[in-house]
Amino acid sequence: MENEAAFVAALEAGMVSVTFTSLVSGTEITEEFTLRGVHLPTPNPASDKIVLLRTSTALYEDIQKDSIISWQAPDEP
Repeated sequence: MENEAAFVAALEAGMVSVTFTSLVSGTEITEEFTLRGVHLPTPNPASDKIVLLRTSTALYEDIQKDSIISWQAPDEP
């Protein structure tokens, strides 16, 4: 995943809009996720998945990194 460090830093700072392809349905999904205030180990850059907190449901979701199409922090244009 390109710019993974920037992605994780943005998630740790607050909410990030993430667009990814569902591995189950194949549909493109855009949701808000965060790592702010989450007590999980630091994401492992060698892993093919990342665990995030979906803000709309307050549930954790593991997302395959190569399924992420784009991401954007709210303060970015």
